[in-house]
Amino acid sequence: MIKISIIIPVYNAERYIVRCIESILCQTFSDWELILINDGSTDASGRICDEFAIEDDRIVVIHQDNHGVSCARNLGMKLAKGKYLLFIDADDYIDIKMLEKMLYPAETYDVDIVLCDIEISPSIKLDIPINKILEHDFIMGILYPLWFNGGCNLNSVCAKLYRREMFLHHEIWFENRKRGEDWLFNITLFQYVRSIYYIPLPLYTYVRHADSAMAAFLPEQFDLWIENRRIWYNIIQKYGLSVDYESSNTQWVKKVLCYLILMISQDSQYQKKLYHILHSAEFHTACLNSYRIESVSFQIVKILITHNRLTEAIFLLKLMSWWIYKRKK
Repeated sequence: MIKISIIIPVYNAERYIVRCIESILCQTFSDWELILINDGSTDASGRICDEFAIEDDRIVVIHQDNHGVSCARNLGMKLAKGKYLLFIDADDYIDIKMLEKMLYPAETYDVDIVLCDIEISPSIKLDIPINKILEHDFIMGILYPLWFNGGCNLNSVCAKLYRREMFLHHEIWFENRKRGEDWLFNITLFQYVRSIYYIPLPLYTYVRHADSAMAAFLPEQFDLWIENRRIWYNIIQKYGLSVDYESSNTQWVKKVLCYLILMISQDSQYQKKLYHILHSAEFHTACLNSYRIESVSFQIVKILITHNRLTEAIFLLKLMSWWIYKRKK
């Protein structure tokens, strides 16, 4: 059996895909297969992938119409033959020793998932014990509450080596969402994980760029957040987890206020959506049950919302949006 199946969805990534693939070809560990899913690219991405496949028989290229990253990953998972799965985004790249360093604890300690840090500015590090087997009780009792309160970011499926058997046994796949498919996948999967192992090394490099999907303004983002919070609460109730709701609410309120400021500057039809969010029972409850926000302007807006003084809250949000937008120009 192949040890590691690497799955990369590719969509219009001609500027990045060569570096990504070459970072895999340079690995010190060689027992892998690379599954490239060309998801309806309209640039030279498909041709570039085919050229690499001709040179190395460990590379498999699948061309399909554009169905999104979730469908591409699911197809890659169905085709995978490896004992372990590694997901990489087409615009990112990995350290030359990533496969070797991730595989060693997976095989030596028989854990389900191995995690490493992500190199980014600033670097994403996990606030969990290092170089130690973390059992299921730790995952549910410590890791999930940390995750819920924003103290541990495990949202991305990248920088993780997964035992493929877990997906087959529990039939866990990516849902086709506009954003947050990684988070939903992991939050579902981690409930069934026996053990994990964390390596505190930035073996995965995430590349920021303005045209990425995560950088784009998403009008329906608030509704996705509401759905995510309900999923979280169901998990908390199911396992009786002890969490700091006020801390989580505070983080979410700040995130929503930032989103509203961005929406006012980006969306000409913002008025109706703005009132929809400010009248939301979930958001109003979060404002009521949260800690003081460090930003004075945000704290004032939050107080106005809790007292249903929405006209004044909207005025301040517009003022902040105008000021930020003007300064950028």
